[in-house]
Amino acid sequence: MQVRLNPSDKRSFVFYYLIKKYTPHDVVLDKEKKDIDVDVLESIFENTPVKSLLGKICSFSDVNLKEAVLQYKKEADALRDVYFSLLYADGTLLKAMKTDKASSGLTDENEHIADVLRVLCDLAKNNGIIEEYKNEMKPKETCRFPPEPSGYLHLGHVKAALLNNSMADRLIVRFDDTNQEKGSDLYEKIILEDLELLELKEHRLSRTSDHYKTIMVCAQYLINEGLAYCDNTEQEQMNKERMDGIESAKRNTKPADNMKIFHKMMELGDTEKPVDTSEFEHYCVRAKISVDDKNKALRDPVIFRLKDKKHGRTNSRLSPTYDFACPIVDSTEGVTTVLRTNEFRDRNAQYFWFLRMLKMRTPIIKDFSRLNFENTILSKRKLRTIIEEHGLTWDDPRIPTIRGIMRLGLNINVLKEYITMQGMRQKNTVNSWDKIWAMNKKYLERMCKRYSGVKQDRCVKICFVDDKGEPVEPLEATLTIPYNKKDSSMGQRTVYTKSMVISKEDAEQLADNEEFTLMHVGNVVVKSRQPDAILVMNNPDGDVKTTVNKITWVSLEGALNINLAIYSDLVIDGRFNTESKNIIQIYAEKSVEDVKYGEVIQFERIGFCRRDYKSGDFIMVPYTEQKRKVLNKN
Repeated sequence: MQVRLNPSDKRSFVFYYLIKKYTPHDVVLDKEKKDIDVDVLESIFENTPVKSLLGKICSFSDVNLKEAVLQYKKEADALRDVYFSLLYADGTLLKAMKTDKASSGLTDENEHIADVLRVLCDLAKNNGIIEEYKNEMKPKETCRFPPEPSGYLHLGHVKAALLNNSMADRLIVRFDDTNQEKGSDLYEKIILEDLELLELKEHRLSRTSDHYKTIMVCAQYLINEGLAYCDNTEQEQMNKERMDGIESAKRNTKPADNMKIFHKMMELGDTEKPVDTSEFEHYCVRAKISVDDKNKALRDPVIFRLKDKKHGRTNSRLSPTYDFACPIVDSTEGVTTVLRTNEFRDRNAQYFWFLRMLKMRTPIIKDFSRLNFENTILSKRKLRTIIEEHGLTWDDPRIPTIRGIMRLGLNINVLKEYITMQGMRQKNTVNSWDKIWAMNKKYLERMCKRYSGVKQDRCVKICFVDDKGEPVEPLEATLTIPYNKKDSSMGQRTVYTKSMVISKEDAEQLADNEEFTLMHVGNVVVKSRQPDAILVMNNPDGDVKTTVNKITWVSLEGALNINLAIYSDLVIDGRFNTESKNIIQIYAEKSVEDVKYGEVIQFERIGFCRRDYKSGDFIMVPYTEQKRKVLNKN
């Protein structure tokens, strides 16, 4: 059970202390909470020694507090805690007792008050509940992260979420569901799942629509005060007037007439779909701020309009705009600091105007630079256009959503570290991807198992022969090798050695009679070539440190046919990159079948790859592909 106490009541510490010490209940300090009644207290302290003392606690006053302490009996431990918490809550008496003024004139019969003083001092120094209470009483930063449930979270959202999370003592995740034509419960579910990956602190979940009645009352207040008006100017004409600083013909309509129109709009909001015959369908409500302010955000912005369909939670087609609803809900929910990107800085004056006119508490606003990456779109609207036009999905590895970037192999811890490094900087810059992917590679190198893979395209067989050119089998049928030479705790795997193949690129690097290293096997010498094979002789005494070429191989015995997807930039010069996805086929050693979906591994001398849960293929992690060096054979 969660017990709410009003911190403005000086006895809140008394109940806070006793509830924390004697019950399993949680306590929250809430300025809006009224006094809790005795029945609730009895329920809270059921089966505790405090229950029988509730009458004393509730009847104590400043006048009889000292007298009550003098009646203290040290054998009653629970009563000692009651007296202690009462004394600690009374600042004047506490100060007096600490200087021993309160005990002056006590008779020998009352010497046990010294016990109370000693207990008070000891508990005040050593009791964790006191520190906990002090922390609760400190001013708290309350921040909110308000995603619109109309798509997946992208990297820009991640920055906003993590900055709010780091600053807030109390965090609110609020779904901005003002636009019922875009939002959906499905996206809410997806966003909450994505936020779990970010491991935000404990937070409260809310929706803008939870405050619909409050927002409606605020709109009516502005209309009645002559601070808002109803306008049926055509959209195109309204936009032109705003740009040119021209007053709307409806701007000076009387408040009473505006209120009548608004009531008609409210009635239409109850209908399932637009009523084409009603002239009031074409009205919106505009704040009466300015006609020609240099800041165009102040030029009588729209604050309410009728939508084509009802909102699923408010059951009305009449909906507030985000710019109007946001400051009202921020103030209502107790937000103290609003963090948002500096692209909204021009709207700050509008935000403050609404709260000033409504006489509501005003949070402070702190802004930060928008997150930008080269050849990357971080606009949900533009991303939706590309997704719809090119048959992609929100979790496509080319799309910079949390899910897309994780499918591409970016570790969530690396993402969080990178975003934290960005901080609250103001300067807008376009970041290169190489920094974050370099951090990711460094992380993966410690965490990933190694496997062998060879590109299938015109791969070349390795055939062992003796010094006479006769076929031989110098190797054991299987080898046991570590998953990662640098971390033995990852264990070992078994690989086959029959029917070896290497890549065409590697084969082309080998000269006649060259000694090279077959990784995990040892040195061999090129004896001769065939169109699709290289004949080699084993050299078990060769030194791997002396060879130039160290080559990966795969046994075709039990080999897996793997699709390896390689993605590149989603857009180039602002246009969709039609060559942003390429597939190559590789042969992979048989043990790769044990790789779990979502796991990242390294195909040695190819790159780090993630096994995709959706397609079953492997996806190359960006900036980890290893290029073959072309060696000068002369």
